[in-house]
Amino acid sequence: MGELAERWERSRGEPRGPPPLDEACAMLAAEEGSSATVEGVREALDALAMGAGSSDPRTALARLIHRLFVDEGLRGEEVEYDHPGNSCIDDVLIRRQGLPLLLSIITSEVGRRVGVPLDVIGFPGHVIVATREDPRIFLDPFRGGARRTVDDLALALGRHLGREPDPAELSEALSPTPPVDLLLRMCNNLVGSWIRRGDLAGALRNADRRVGLRPDVHLLRRERGLLHARLGQHTLAARDLEHYLAHSPGAPDASRVAVQLSLVLRYVQRA
Repeated sequence: MGELAERWERSRGEPRGPPPLDEACAMLAAEEGSSATVEGVREALDALAMGAGSSDPRTALARLIHRLFVDEGLRGEEVEYDHPGNSCIDDVLIRRQGLPLLLSIITSEVGRRVGVPLDVIGFPGHVIVATREDPRIFLDPFRGGARRTVDDLALALGRHLGREPDPAELSEALSPTPPVDLLLRMCNNLVGSWIRRGDLAGALRNADRRVGLRPDVHLLRRERGLLHARLGQHTLAARDLEHYLAHSPGAPDASRVAVQLSLVLRYVQRA
């Protein structure tokens, strides 16, 4: 499951709660094979925050944007968008480029250090950040901290949905995303990155971490089970697929998963 998911699981019954997001991102990067340490990531974020504060909130926000996207040149990775390194915070901090998700987390974490609280918004297809005070200001770290209007975002959501969103859908899309769901989205990106590179072990590592982070999402057990099956780990695959069917009997794909389970069980019986 990995240290990060185990820490998250233990934290559910602890008063102090889960690890902070900067620490969690460092742990995830280390599990992906980077040289990241919690101390190193914190020091890098502290260094980015130096000289970016102000007692005036608007001035502080302007200084933060200038510091990150002009002085330090944080930007989106355009050449190899889905490279696994773009989901590892130490790699992104070194190269100053990455996915919208990591860039938004870094922007939020530096903002927290200089007294500019920013929410990370898991907007469909493209993570952004937003100020907390009305009127909210939406920023796109992937595009150099460019401002996005609510109208812009409504149009983007409409393209994603294939129709005009209603006010409730737009409000939900612009709501802050809990840290655990940001980490889950990071793992989703990594599952896809490793599969596209033919590295099923890397994909399984992240599928396993997803289950540890959100054991209540039974669909994640199905996806992990299918990866186990592709790797020939049939007993583990059967366990996950049985769990999914037991907890999602009315799922649209229940019949198809049942067929897959029967095939997996044949291999188990032969072993």
